Amino acid sequence: MKLLKQTIKETENATIEASLLSLTATASTDYALWKACKNMNPTRNPKPPLRLHGNIWARSKQEKADAFALHLSKVSLPNEPKPDSDEADIAEILQRDHQLELPLKTVTPREVIRTIKQLDNNKAPGFDLIDKKVLMELPQKAIIYLTTLFNCIFRRSCFPALWKVSQVIMIHKPGKPPHEVTSYRPISLLPVLSKLLEKILLRRLSLAMLENSVTPNHQFGFRPEHATIEQIDRVCKCISNSLEQKEYCSSVFLDVQQAFDRVWPLCQAPVQNQITTASQLLSNHRILPQG
Repeated sequence: MKLLKQTIKETENATIEASLLSLTATASTDYALWKACKNMNPTRNPKPPLRLHGNIWARSKQEKADAFALHLSKVSLPNEPKPDSDEADIAEILQRDHQLELPLKTVTPREVIRTIKQLDNNKAPGFDLIDKKVLMELPQKAIIYLTTLFNCIFRRSCFPALWKVSQVIMIHKPGKPPHEVTSYRPISLLPVLSKLLEKILLRRLSLAMLENSVTPNHQFGFRPEHATIEQIDRVCKCISNSLEQKEYCSSVFLDVQQAFDRVWPLCQAPVQNQITTASQLLSNHRILPQG
């Protein structure tokens, strides 16, 4: 095995050396030398200042962070409840004690380890800089502590406030003016422990929604074994049936702006124990803008 690794390394070095020797600045090699140098030192576009109201410009990192924070605080607001809605009654029901309901399935150390392995290796960590690699190196005692903590969270329906703090990085939208605040989309980096608990909770929430028939049959999004092509096939069948019966077939396509920011957190009331924990997860999020 050692000899094989050495042979592979020597072959790689020989390939790289031959590739470097073939680089020239002439047209015969399509100016490969200049292209290689350009890729080694890519030009960085300077970040322009952000235009605020009037002729005020945000130039420093702190000013840009404040501008983004103000913008996000205005757009990430839930819709106001209607006077005749049942939201107040549902909120009152969710705040009651549910002693007569079955508790959530207990989290086991084996489930925690399995869920850690399912986390994405390429995901950036949150503000605490803990990523999947750190969790993979945890000893058995730490896994047991995490398991106990998760079970306590489910039992008390209280999500840790610190795990709701997200570090927000603004990504420029292609083709949009870079000096406008609205030309950037936020990427929220949550702590990996929060993502770990969310995956465990989602597994129980999905099972409860399936058992209580909460999700309608015509919904294909966020459901396992429900691909987009199957939804297209269902729509095509509806159109074909309408044409065969010589009936009108109308369809409405909605593109809701900032749908996730304005989601109604109490929309799944039938699974109360799970939703109590989920509503705790969705409420009182804090963001740390990064300039």
